[in-house]
Amino acid sequence: MDNITLNQVSIHILRGDDYVEGGIRLTSNQRYINIIHKLLKKYKQDIHIYSDGKEDELNHLILDDRVKLRLNEDIIKTHNDLVNSEVLVLAKSCFSYSAALLNRNTVYTVIDPSDNLCHKNLNKWIYI
Repeated sequence: MDNITLNQVSIHILRGDDYVEGGIRLTSNQRYINIIHKLLKKYKQDIHIYSDGKEDELNHLILDDRVKLRLNEDIIKTHNDLVNSEVLVLAKSCFSYSAALLNRNTVYTVIDPSDNLCHKNLNKWIYI
């Protein structure tokens, strides 16, 4: 079965049980605000934010009517959407890392090479 590329920018944001203030896998909401601003300028597609966080934690990331929150959706559909997105921004998580490995399109990463994580960026991924 051929994958269908979704005409969207997808951002996975790690929250829920894995979100620990000051933790190494934390990417701040302010950093995501900066990323969303860059993506809104660069791309015309809608930006879909996938997360298991709470609406009140992430509502302020809706910076434009093109930004859509996709919270606590079916995990298989979410992974499929991340894999097939035209543009993907992965979080510091195995879930989005696995989607990024399968994504054949443009992948941005928030994983700094100096981060002490087992996840390593592929050369073709763009650090944002």
